[in-house]
Amino acid sequence: MKKIVLLNLFIFIVLMISGCNVKFITDEDDKQASVFTFERLFDDENYKEITIRITTFEWERFIALQRQNLEDYNTVRIDEYIASDLIYKDSLGETIIEDIGIRNRGNTSIDMIVDDQNNPKIAHFKLNFRYDFKGTKPEYSKRRGFGLKELDLKYNKNSDPTYMSENFSMEMFQHYDQNAQETSHALLYLEIGGVKYAYGLYTIFEPIDDVFIERRFEKEHDKGDLYKVLWQGYGPASLQGLYDPLMVGEETLLYHPNYDLKTNNDILENKHSKLKSFISQINKLEGDIFEQYITKLFDVPSFLKYLAINVYLGNPDDYRAMGNNYYLYLDPVENQWLLIPYDYDHSVGVGWNPQGNFTIGLDIYEWMNQMAILTWDSYYQPILVQKILGIPKFKTLYTTYIETIYNDSYFTFDNFYSRYLKTKNLYKDKVSETMIPVQFTRGNSEWYIENKRADIQNQLNQYL
Repeated sequence: MKKIVLLNLFIFIVLMISGCNVKFITDEDDKQASVFTFERLFDDENYKEITIRITTFEWERFIALQRQNLEDYNTVRIDEYIASDLIYKDSLGETIIEDIGIRNRGNTSIDMIVDDQNNPKIAHFKLNFRYDFKGTKPEYSKRRGFGLKELDLKYNKNSDPTYMSENFSMEMFQHYDQNAQETSHALLYLEIGGVKYAYGLYTIFEPIDDVFIERRFEKEHDKGDLYKVLWQGYGPASLQGLYDPLMVGEETLLYHPNYDLKTNNDILENKHSKLKSFISQINKLEGDIFEQYITKLFDVPSFLKYLAINVYLGNPDDYRAMGNNYYLYLDPVENQWLLIPYDYDHSVGVGWNPQGNFTIGLDIYEWMNQMAILTWDSYYQPILVQKILGIPKFKTLYTTYIETIYNDSYFTFDNFYSRYLKTKNLYKDKVSETMIPVQFTRGNSEWYIENKRADIQNQLNQYL
């Protein structure tokens, strides 16, 4: 669970004196003086609004870049940021961060930012607090906003009436000591050429980047290789081997590797050698040698807990089912890889439902293999799951984690509903004004959680 950071009396006085308007200046100001902190941004007790102010010129440039890239490269992704200002407002005050960069983001969900009539259209966005706008703002190279270099904004694409599937999922990972993103909610507005548009209640995300790693690892342990891993044009990222050398690299506008290096990408020689060696060894080694290797080079307990948590959340779009949506990080001191969960909007009975019943009834040990189903090729398998669960002591530990979660109060409807009400009470009167006016209801969350618990209990009883 997130630790709610209470703002003290001093901060309140500062806000009152400043007229609730604190100007963001530099990275050092953010760390030492600004009351608009990382903890405040991700405080779920706090009502938040984010307004992105864009000139007509910059908005039209955004549209033109998308259309040009669509014509030239068949993608609406853009590889530069548009100039804008951010106005942040919460129940305690307001601040303006000038000259931030904004662009659209997403993988399969990326789209034009306007419709056929040129009206603004809802989209996912990425904000960049240190973009130098082609060398015109080099002083921003170390600037942060809310303790972040960037901020990700994601709209309610699945029309989840609880607005909670991804937030609850990330918080559940955190509850069980996993390295997972901080998330919260904010009403997003875009002010384009002086006209303000209510986009919607967005989930805001701490990006998984070098700052994310720095927050969670001690010094020297935070200098390792971080890869974003997705199913891309080269197929699923199943860790079965690099059947195309282009599967590993650094993403550009037109190149999307499965294993996309996000840190240490300025190294020229052998920059991917450790990942390639890891993938090669987990496929080649067998028996006791594999067990010794994987125990030393991979955080197996964390991985097993990740698998167990996902059984409850029911996400069909993770490593195990899809070879998709995760990060790999190498701790350079321990020389040990670990997996970081990512992208859980299909969870808790919401979103994609490829096998019906939102994973209720799936075998907790065999699960499902959407890779083989969607490619019509049984070659694709979650090799790391199969080989690790093939070792009896690891399978027992995995079962223990599933039992522990079942006996805990976290994954219960009462807990979910309490968390849902916190967000609903902050924003319920505002969502009807937005582009996707999904009203707050509990949806099928109670049905899902109660039936998922019953299903898992039944399977545990049979196994034990």
